[in-house]
Amino acid sequence: MSAIFIYSFFLSKPTPFPASEVLIEELNQFFPEANAEEIQDSIQIDERHTFVPFISETGDYGLSYWVWKKRSWNVDRIDTKGGPMVWEINSRKPSSYYFVWNLSPNNFLDSMDFYMIRDRGYQVIDGKETYYPRVQLETNVSLQEKTYGVLQLPEDWAAVRESFIKMGSAQETDLDLLFNQMFPDPYLSFGWRAYDRLGNESFPEETNGNSFSNGKLTIDYVMILNGEELEQP
Repeated sequence: MSAIFIYSFFLSKPTPFPASEVLIEELNQFFPEANAEEIQDSIQIDERHTFVPFISETGDYGLSYWVWKKRSWNVDRIDTKGGPMVWEINSRKPSSYYFVWNLSPNNFLDSMDFYMIRDRGYQVIDGKETYYPRVQLETNVSLQEKTYGVLQLPEDWAAVRESFIKMGSAQETDLDLLFNQMFPDPYLSFGWRAYDRLGNESFPEETNGNSFSNGKLTIDYVMILNGEELEQP
């Protein structure tokens, strides 16, 4: 009986994703400030995680993160603005990281670049000198057809990120372990740049708004960058 209960309550397969009307109602109950009015899409990331971009009554473009748990679909976080974020489904498994975004078409953007960066550095500990080379990985996303979407962390990025996690785990003390569980990979950060239809760099307005979460999701912010913060070959 216990095994049946555990399976049915925690391990049962998800039911079909709710209709737009149900999603809107739950979004506004979970976080009334969302003022959700229109569901743009429901993008399934895996069997138990779905990304839902939406438009509010005031014309804001927002993000919502849905998780199947306890035999129902639940919204676990809402961002009232749609600037890019990284949803870490499993923070210790970089291949489960996804960029998510929902930008206003009124920005007239043509494309954007995502980056994963670690600044070069130098330190001396117990007389040992260590130099850290810069890491700068880049990928481009078109915004011509849709200004919202999902992008899985590229395979080579995930490999780099995982190597940092493994290296940190091999060197960490108990205190480091606690810190890294709360703030994984502090030396690697994500960034983005946007471009208009003429190829000029653009800085979209209203990409940072309010958020509401149950605190159980791991979301990494993606900082907007300018050319001076990047290194060229």
